[in-house]
Amino acid sequence: MKTKIKIIFLILLLVCSACKTKQGVSTQTSVLKDAEFFCSQIIANEPHFSTLNISKMDINLSLHQQSWNLYGNLRMYTDSVMIFSLQPLLGFEIFRIELYPNYLRVFDKINKKYVESGYDYFSTFTSIPISFSILQNIFKQKLFVIGREMKEYTYNDYFLLEKTNETYNLTSTSGDGKILHKIEVDANYKIRNIDLSMFLEGSTTQISYGEFGDFKKIKYPQNIALTFSSRENNAKLTFEISKATFDKPIDLTPINPSRYKRVTFKQLLIK
Repeated sequence: MKTKIKIIFLILLLVCSACKTKQGVSTQTSVLKDAEFFCSQIIANEPHFSTLNISKMDINLSLHQQSWNLYGNLRMYTDSVMIFSLQPLLGFEIFRIELYPNYLRVFDKINKKYVESGYDYFSTFTSIPISFSILQNIFKQKLFVIGREMKEYTYNDYFLLEKTNETYNLTSTSGDGKILHKIEVDANYKIRNIDLSMFLEGSTTQISYGEFGDFKKIKYPQNIALTFSSRENNAKLTFEISKATFDKPIDLTPINPSRYKRVTFKQLLIK
């Protein structure tokens, strides 16, 4: 059980998962000129909140031919902190991931060990410039461009807008031209899929949202899937959300690291 939890924990940190990008059948594609208006409608229809508490969440990991299930929760205060708690069937916290704007901490509560690191470490695995902002945007279902700061009223400078049947696609590339960023949006201006393709590495990361539910006036995905495929690895990480509250006071008390031994990531994942 411990090994399974550590595998899931590692994949959570890398924000990666399996499966190949879905291939859609396109019958008629047209280029639309005004990405500015379209992006403003996406932003208007995003779930807007300052605090998020996902108190019931099933986590499933598929890695090659194996799969594991775990339970967890996520607490977030916008632009400040995100805390993931990972739990087995018995419901007590085994691992905790505390994400802050400039660094993160990971705690193994059973073995009293922790890691403190910046986000650059994970970019070597994903080829994507991982940051607190990107991770926050994923769980806020927020429009963003990879590797660049998006400014209001300049969306035409970032995106090419196309329509295929009833699906809209916003396409952009990173500032260095290495990453193709494609966002699939439905007719209600809701983001459904985000594909990040690395040209040189031959890998693709995908974020998918589905089964939107009404959580007391806020429409939020009940399913968030992170997928990753490369020449060597394929994995899929799915969050099934059954209970979430927004804009309510939440406990964000951090763990005191003085009670734990500081180690490297490699040391954290071994006994």
